[in-house]
Amino acid sequence: MKKLFIFLFPIAICIGCKEKTKTSPSHEGEVFVKVRSVKVPNGWGYEVVSDTNVFIKQYFIPSISGQRPFKTEDDALKTGQLVVEKLKENKLPSLDSMDLVRLGVLEK
Repeated sequence: MKKLFIFLFPIAICIGCKEKTKTSPSHEGEVFVKVRSVKVPNGWGYEVVSDTNVFIKQYFIPSISGQRPFKTEDDALKTGQLVVEKLKENKLPSLDSMDLVRLGVLEK
């Protein structure tokens, strides 16, 4: 998990810096980030894609023990979208179990 943060933090900073250039009407320098669902054995995962590059692959529910995929495609997409929102706010894209409860992905 620590290695993931070390890897993702510089990416988040770069995206945050690029996002500040969005004032140009020509959209020059913009970074488009999106979430896409991925069908995995026994469920769903998500990938965060910047332009055409996948830079986050999350095939299991974060912040819980074990490797459990998301039950539904919607759960995976909601979780991925929260990660993107955190990146756009220049925050670390880490999630805790309470984030997942608020999204309705996990029960209390």
